[in-house]
Amino acid sequence: MSILPRLSWPLAILFTIAACAPTPKPDPKPEEVAIVAVGVPTAPAADYLLKAQETSGAARQAYQLLASRAHLLEGQLELARSVYGNIEIPLSRDDQRLEYTLLGAEFAIYRGAPDQAIEILGSIKKDKLSSEDKLRTYQLLARAQLARGNRVEAARSLVQLDPSLDPEQQVENHSYIWSYLKPLTPFSLQTFEQAPPPDAFTGWLRLMALTKTMSTHPAAMIDALEQWRIEFPNHPAAASLPLELQTALETRPFTPKRIGVLLPLTGRFKSQGEAIRDGMVFGYLKTAMPDLTVTFYDTAAEGALQALEQAQLAASDFIIGPLLKGNVETLLSETTLTTPLLALNRIDGAVDNASLFFFPLAPEDEAVQAAQRMWNDGHRYPLLLLPKGGLGSRIAAAFEESWMQLVSSNQLDPNDDTKQSVEVRYYSDRKAMQKMVEQALGVNESQARIRHMKGLFGSKLEVEPRSRRDLDAVYLFSNPIETRLLKPFVDVTVSPFADQLPIYASSRSHEKSLAQGQARELTGVMFSEIPLLLPASEEQSSTRDASKALWPQRSASEQRLFALGLDAYQLIGQLAQMRAFPGFSVEGMTGRLQVSEDGQIKRELNWAKMRNGSAELMPRQATEDEMVTQP
Repeated sequence: MSILPRLSWPLAILFTIAACAPTPKPDPKPEEVAIVAVGVPTAPAADYLLKAQETSGAARQAYQLLASRAHLLEGQLELARSVYGNIEIPLSRDDQRLEYTLLGAEFAIYRGAPDQAIEILGSIKKDKLSSEDKLRTYQLLARAQLARGNRVEAARSLVQLDPSLDPEQQVENHSYIWSYLKPLTPFSLQTFEQAPPPDAFTGWLRLMALTKTMSTHPAAMIDALEQWRIEFPNHPAAASLPLELQTALETRPFTPKRIGVLLPLTGRFKSQGEAIRDGMVFGYLKTAMPDLTVTFYDTAAEGALQALEQAQLAASDFIIGPLLKGNVETLLSETTLTTPLLALNRIDGAVDNASLFFFPLAPEDEAVQAAQRMWNDGHRYPLLLLPKGGLGSRIAAAFEESWMQLVSSNQLDPNDDTKQSVEVRYYSDRKAMQKMVEQALGVNESQARIRHMKGLFGSKLEVEPRSRRDLDAVYLFSNPIETRLLKPFVDVTVSPFADQLPIYASSRSHEKSLAQGQARELTGVMFSEIPLLLPASEEQSSTRDASKALWPQRSASEQRLFALGLDAYQLIGQLAQMRAFPGFSVEGMTGRLQVSEDGQIKRELNWAKMRNGSAELMPRQATEDEMVTQP
């Protein structure tokens, strides 16, 4: 049911067919019907095209329809469109008219016109369809609705299809329904209810809602499922729960009694380790679990391997840490882990261990989210201004990889460097910033053209330098001082004939200690930040205030590590279920948290915009998976 790349194809002819009654033609001979009945092609498209050349009338039309659909199944979209466009109309047989309509809807989806596809499919009388045609019709309808960003209606179409399917087909159909509804919040799921129990679609909505609210509490979920089964006794999911839900129910949560924490508490990274430790202690005191022991081991003084051995000798049944990437790599390469472990960094490559999790505060993750944010805001030609060196190169690579995925997933050609391109420029020091910005925005070339024109027409020629018009947004990965220098360079370099370029930045640009006047210089800059430093809820605000009161001298980077420690401690009891049920999220102090199937903890950050020296929280954007249309 994946949506293939789009094609350009006019569909007006379909509506002409719908409006005109076909000219009656003699029915074909019985033997001809058997040979040219339309449906799933069983031969290559070339075979059907050859037969079409040898026949005429209804037989020719049937062979052309089969050839067009065969080309689609072979991935030859342009050929499919060409054959489809050469079919003579009107069509005399009902099965041919239906096939022509379904192919037309499919082409509408390919060319990025899902509304037209929905309109075309709406003209079909679905109650008179065969089971095979009904399956194809509703699946196309779901694809079209999904292409519109309406996951709810796509799921509703598949629920309507479900009674017509055999048990094996229902299993696959249920997996699609489940995947379409999974990104919605419990509140959103409730708003889409249109009928009381035992309505099948309402049953799906409520099943997903209870899963989201109770997936980390298996005992409570079992009780809620029993109540759900009473309300929806004949629901198709009652006999066979979706695999993810069944797995979450069968997954036992981590309930440690002794937690060993591996952190650098002396040496070069002492302040980072202490900030994480304080976050864990804060969480421990907040939860007040007297039967739980948390012990800290200094990886700087003892080494990561020795610290782990000490934690294991003390019968620790859960390990948090280590923090440094090299230490994580050492543990995984030189020991066989038998205790569940939440590393506070990640390693390169995948690790197959259901009890191993990775929780980094990686700057590359911010770059990926910046790419998504800028794309959602409608930008297609971003300019990245980055510090020269290994970190800047990693940020550029992460942003560009994410950008190309966005281009590809939106049916754009990733090999076409004339559109949706990313331009990257590096600065070596603050003195080189202005020159680098001028070069990036093409002002130097414009000034050279002006000098050439003045040489031809005289020095009295008055011409304003123009900046490049193909760039539409800027992403900065710079500290507050660098950002305060780069922003005015960008603002004054942009041509007066063009709109100001929107400027996005990482959390490195955000420092609460900036003086009011310095902060005003950043007006208009949009940046990502963790919820602890950019709170969106009362709990996040109270935690931030408590942290500032206890450690008033801590920098923003240390407060982010405090939030990491707090989240790491509070996630322990939920990690197993979160991994078993991808898509389930927890609102943490470092972001909205999810656990992928390979144990990576992903963070969705908040965004703010600087106005008059203050950071104003921006509305959270729906991810591509969450986009729905209200009923």
